[in-house]
Amino acid sequence: MSGSSLSPVPAEYQSDALELPPLIPLPHMPLRVQLPDSTSITLLKRLFYRTLLDTIPARIQYQCLQTDCSYMPSQPLKNQMTSNLWKHLKKMHPSVMPNTRRYLQLEAH
Repeated sequence: MSGSSLSPVPAEYQSDALELPPLIPLPHMPLRVQLPDSTSITLLKRLFYRTLLDTIPARIQYQCLQTDCSYMPSQPLKNQMTSNLWKHLKKMHPSVMPNTRRYLQLEAH
């Protein structure tokens, strides 16, 4: 390349105090809520599935995965109790309970 140099700065830009337009504030974006980890046997053994609902306040919807069952309760995100899920299994799907009875005792502790 040739030994060219940069052209001089125009006079109107030689001041150190350049005026910039004011910054536009960013819209407030709330943090996205995520499903918390769970150690519940009802979820680990795939007896229920859970979905985070896009509500304020956030809610979790549970869905029973037993054949032809439409049980889908929801509860606030801060409430992580699964006793109602166990009661549903015991009442509506008693054949599942003998396989999970020992897990009930583990989950109670």
